[in-house]
Amino acid sequence: MPALSPENVLLSLIVVAPGFIAVYTAIIIGGLEESLSDGRLLGASIAAAFIIDPLFFWGYTLFGGEITDPTAAVRLFFEGGFRPERVLILALLSVAVGVVGAVAVSGDFAYAARERLQRRFDVNSHPHQPWVGSLKTANIVRVLTTESWFQGYIAEWSESGNERQIALGYPAEWDGDGWSKMGLTKILLFEEDIEQIQVVNEVDSEGRRTHPAGDSEDNEADDDPDSE
Repeated sequence: MPALSPENVLLSLIVVAPGFIAVYTAIIIGGLEESLSDGRLLGASIAAAFIIDPLFFWGYTLFGGEITDPTAAVRLFFEGGFRPERVLILALLSVAVGVVGAVAVSGDFAYAARERLQRRFDVNSHPHQPWVGSLKTANIVRVLTTESWFQGYIAEWSESGNERQIALGYPAEWDGDGWSKMGLTKILLFEEDIEQIQVVNEVDSEGRRTHPAGDSEDNEADDDPDSE
């Protein structure tokens, strides 16, 4: 079979295209903010294809089909004429794998697994640097900007690969004597204005707020940006 034969071109599409479909589905549904380089996108697509293609061909053989060589994989879509329903099945399977990947990304399964391994081996690092590592479990933070100190519940933050922004819920501003409520639901702070971030307390794996050493539930109000 010549290297540039129609069969080879079709086989390449059959093998590689499902991986790209799955990866782009995961990116769109999972809301990935960081753009993937061409190399990482290709690698992720090939890895996804190694899951999708065996599943598809295995399902085909379960229903009595037989694939003995690469050309048989191409003929699978042209038995008795073009078989669009089999192309559709392969595409839907690719999307399904992409959705599973999106769920894993949205649920931060990789982060949870990494955190568990780090606790097991007493390692403390984060692939996205302390920006995400520290804010991941933060509950109330104080942010020093070029204008003032702000405190509030951490509502949102951008990934480290993009412009770093942080949104504080029900923010308060330091007026020199104490925290003064701003009467806002959220305030968005931009990277060029942020000079320092302090984590006042965190939420543990069970949803409970942690407190700095020496603090207790009795002085929890001191950490509340809405407290007077």
